[in-house]
Amino acid sequence: MKKSILLLSLFALIGLSATAQRSTPAKDADYSFLKSEKSINLLFDYEGMTIGKNQTEVDYVEAQVAERNEKKAGTGDEWRKSWEKGKLNIYEPSFRAGFSKKVEKVGVKVTEGDEAPVTLIIRPTRIEPGFNIGITRMNAQVDFEFVFVETANHDNIIAQVILPKVYGSDAFAVSDRVKIAFLGGGKRLSGYIAKQLK
Repeated sequence: MKKSILLLSLFALIGLSATAQRSTPAKDADYSFLKSEKSINLLFDYEGMTIGKNQTEVDYVEAQVAERNEKKAGTGDEWRKSWEKGKLNIYEPSFRAGFSKKVEKVGVKVTEGDEAPVTLIIRPTRIEPGFNIGITRMNAQVDFEFVFVETANHDNIIAQVILPKVYGSDAFAVSDRVKIAFLGGGKRLSGYIAKQLK
């Protein structure tokens, strides 16, 4: 009997833990834990990200490189470099610009590194690059997962929220299409946070 009660208690705790880790839509999340914070770190994580219709990033990049190199030698390798640089030099600054404006108005400074007690991990779980071939086009789209963690211990998850289907533009260049989705993702998340911290 005691073993049964112990097992039931254990399963209940596991269930509560799983519920706590479940992602909440960004607009419905509780951001009150940031009320006492004066700053927040940003960290980008692309691990496990898919491209288009559930293609891994590695497979997508390799296919793009091979296609371009077949048309003109070396162009695929250059494209690979620009893809990686795009994350660091275009997408991340775009998100940061969209995110920082509203949260800084309510007293939360955006930092990098380990300065703040709370770190926001930005995970683009899926990027739809879209396309533009002149006569027809499709906007880029990004699905985001945002994980707020204790900076000193990333295993300590404070909140986990999702923001799917953030649309980018239909510009000619992939980076120009996708960066608008990153900008929009930052703006929307910061808007939800700022609304609660006013």
